[in-house]
Amino acid sequence: MPKLIAIGLILLCSVSKVSAYGSGYSDYPMMKGERLVTGEAIGITSDDGGVGLQARYTHRLSEKGTLDAGAGFSGGDRDARFFVGYDHEYFPDYDKQPRMTIRYSYTNASEFNDTRNILSVAPKISKGFLISGHEAYPFFSLPLGLSLNDDNKTYETIVNANLGVHTKLPFEGLERWVASGEVQIDVKDNFTAFLLGFSYQFQ
Repeated sequence: MPKLIAIGLILLCSVSKVSAYGSGYSDYPMMKGERLVTGEAIGITSDDGGVGLQARYTHRLSEKGTLDAGAGFSGGDRDARFFVGYDHEYFPDYDKQPRMTIRYSYTNASEFNDTRNILSVAPKISKGFLISGHEAYPFFSLPLGLSLNDDNKTYETIVNANLGVHTKLPFEGLERWVASGEVQIDVKDNFTAFLLGFSYQFQ
């Protein structure tokens, strides 16, 4: 059922102007039914980059599956995007074993005055740690994608390497808030960016 929901959202979004910008929050521990609403600042440093904002909604559908979707805009030549993704957990974060998921995503982006549809698969690994008595969840992902240019009917393969960390804000009264920092590194035909996000977690 979660896969059918993800496929349905992809089909609904495929006609809009929408590359996954960031790895998402599937590795942050959430119970079934819990959600995150996130605001992110993004700074793109490649090509004619720019700063921008994006919003993201994350929903833990089951013990193994997490759905997210979002949209954003930036200055420079990568000015607008919409993305939707589904993460499936293959191994949980348990004892010395890291959590391993694969994220399947679709992005529609307006880049360099062209519309690009991007299909990607991203293996992701994460592990929870205690740092000064506070939980932190560093992660690494490797998005591998196929970027289809609607305007000139061409395509290219793209690869990124993403490093980041999620943690609850260590302040009384802000237990439901999560902070996130991420670096997205261009490996092949994509872009380098920095992201900083704040999320509110609710049932």
